[in-house]
Amino acid sequence: FWVCAVQLLFESTRMKSPAALILLALFAGSALANEAKPATFKADTVYVIDKPGAAQTVVQAILPVNDRSQPDWHALSLANTMFGGAITARDNMNLREEKGWTYGARCGLDDGIGPTVWACSTNVQTDKTVPALLELRRELTEALSTRPFTPDELTFFRGYRTNALYGRYETPSALLGELLDIWTYKLPADWIDRTIPALQAVDLPTA
Repeated sequence: FWVCAVQLLFESTRMKSPAALILLALFAGSALANEAKPATFKADTVYVIDKPGAAQTVVQAILPVNDRSQPDWHALSLANTMFGGAITARDNMNLREEKGWTYGARCGLDDGIGPTVWACSTNVQTDKTVPALLELRRELTEALSTRPFTPDELTFFRGYRTNALYGRYETPSALLGELLDIWTYKLPADWIDRTIPALQAVDLPTA
């Protein structure tokens, strides 16, 4: 509610000064900064919700990870981009382009205060539910063992991420949203300035 209210106020009054942005971010952030309770996960557990006659299966794989305040966040974020955070990432290229089982597969980091999650999700045709789960697990296992990310993947997706940042903050609303995140998640005030150097510092061992 507060995010929507502040963004509407910002857009309606057309306040563009840095001071106004910071004041609005502080106002909304103070209303949102409630500590979340750590989620509990049991490894290698599959939960099934049956919907008879469904044409598709919604598949979600979830793993607990560190939050944005941790030093390894940018390495984790870039690894996610290479694995499933872009249309040409491994997960989507396998399940969509090679197998044709889904319109798209996507992985992402779910921002949170305190422990958060990394999740991969896709909708696959029903008769490919089990094969899709096995493929996802194979891709994850190989990325951590026999088929690690390559120098070409790192160079390409790091460039993709850094170049995309220049357009990410081109509107007042987008900039306000990032300032709200900085306040809500208790990040350094220069988080935006740190992002590109942090991504450029990621190498294959850390990713």
